Amino acid sequence: AAKDIGARFGAPLTKRSTWVVFPSRDAMAKSNVPLDDLEEGLRAWTPLVRRRQLIVFNGSRTELARDVAHGVTHALQTQVLFPSGGWAVVGRGPLFHAADWFLEGTAQHFSGAPGAGEDIDLRGASLANSLLSLEELQDFNEVPDLGLAYMQAQSIVGYIADEFGEPSLGRLLQAVASH
Repeated sequence: AAKDIGARFGAPLTKRSTWVVFPSRDAMAKSNVPLDDLEEGLRAWTPLVRRRQLIVFNGSRTELARDVAHGVTHALQTQVLFPSGGWAVVGRGPLFHAADWFLEGTAQHFSGAPGAGEDIDLRGASLANSLLSLEELQDFNEVPDLGLAYMQAQSIVGYIADEFGEPSLGRLLQAVASH
């Protein structure tokens, strides 16, 4: 996954990260991993200040492959945004230089195309005039509907990739990192 996504993203993954796959959410809860940031329903977590990916395996190899691809994308993003590592930026200003819609949308994009149900959900939200604004999508901690935020983010990033090519996503992230 790392080679494929790195080539598509235009930035190879060069830094190692630790991957921990738990057989269940309960097993993760019994470990020393803090669950504060892992909301109910989420299957994976990428702590910024440590180069590690945490995944809860629910028995589906398809979903595991998507979660791994999602995590690889976040590892690439962390490598580009914080080349010296997450701990090097603690206490030096804002930790997040890119909008959540871009970070999560890119991770969703590289982890696979949306299903028909997600397309229908987006269409329904559009028809009901309940899509979130780009301003609302800046910070997923503040959105009223996290599922909709992920779907919209993936749709936005998919549009950018279709119009300008997938390597443009890597160039955009590098531009954000340089400012």
